[in-house]
Amino acid sequence: MLSTAQTGEISVSHLSHALMLLSDTGSLYAAFVDNDFDLHSIENGLSAIITSADERQFVAHIQAIRSEEPGSEITSRIQAMLPNGIYSSASNYVIYAVPTQSITGMNENDTVTVETVIDYATNALIIPSAALFSDENGDFVWKYSSLTKRIKKVYVTAGINNGANVQITEGLKKNDSVVYPENIEAATLSDNQKVNIVQ
Repeated sequence: MLSTAQTGEISVSHLSHALMLLSDTGSLYAAFVDNDFDLHSIENGLSAIITSADERQFVAHIQAIRSEEPGSEITSRIQAMLPNGIYSSASNYVIYAVPTQSITGMNENDTVTVETVIDYATNALIIPSAALFSDENGDFVWKYSSLTKRIKKVYVTAGINNGANVQITEGLKKNDSVVYPENIEAATLSDNQKVNIVQ
């Protein structure tokens, strides 16, 4: 397949099931359990989106990450509503997403989802993730010339990769074309190989 490098926004996020709780001041916030928050790179200050059951969305920020023992009141309340049951980890981390403005039309103990934005870039050079390959020398793409109908192996530096698209920080420029063959190993291609692009 053929794709053209374009600029745009790209992000990586982590989705969690959460429970709405009521603070001492009477405002609502979302809390969720994540045993691998460090793996997911969740940190204080990250942006998040709280989505209600009726698909209303509220902007929030991660404001606290606290270690809790299994069976504590807060972890038990959260885990009771999880679709996948109770975690078996020896410890749990409860993460709090606090809305940037007051939430109306929701109540304590409502179940929601929280999408935490882990990484984000604007005006990023983007190609499909399927067009990025790697070997012992690093990441590369097959750059296509519409003039010669041939491809060239070009090593690149990759940035954010969300599984669908990947940011390229070095090695390509806007409107460069890359080839990513379906059901074909990248190793079967070679520099200066002529390819037939099927539209």
